[in-house]
Formats: sequence, structure tokens, C-alpha cells
Amino acid sequence: MKAANGGKGMSDNQVTTFIDRYLPCYIFFGDGVKLGYISDDDPAGRPPWATRSLQINVDDDRVPVSTQRF
Repeated sequence: MKAANGGKGMSDNQVTTFIDRYLPCYIFFGDGVKLGYISDDDPAGRPPWATRSLQINVDDDRVPVSTQRF
């Protein structure tokens, strides 16, 4: 992909490393990302991205298997 855009951005290996580091966080904190939080400033705690987000589920080989809006 980097070759197709003039050499800008991360290499395939860098993308893989990035995903390997951050994907577990999304799994562990997934409910907070989807449902929001509770705070004194915003009791409802709805995140600003609510209803405008897309969840992409991947298999062990990182092949997309389903999507869901939240």
C-alpha cells in the first residue's frame, strides 16, 4: 500500500505492529468505547461518536467477518 501512495505512511510491518499493540486495548475497554462513561459533567456519559461509529469484527487472520454500527 505504501508503494501505491508515493511512499507515505507506515510500512505493512509497522501497521501490523501498531494493530498488535492496540487491538487488545479495544477488546479490554470495548464497553467503555461503545457505551461511554459516567461523569459529573455529563451524567448520560454518551461519547461524542455515539451512533456514528463502525465496529469491524475480524477473524484470527484479520479478515473482516462482520460489521456493526454503534
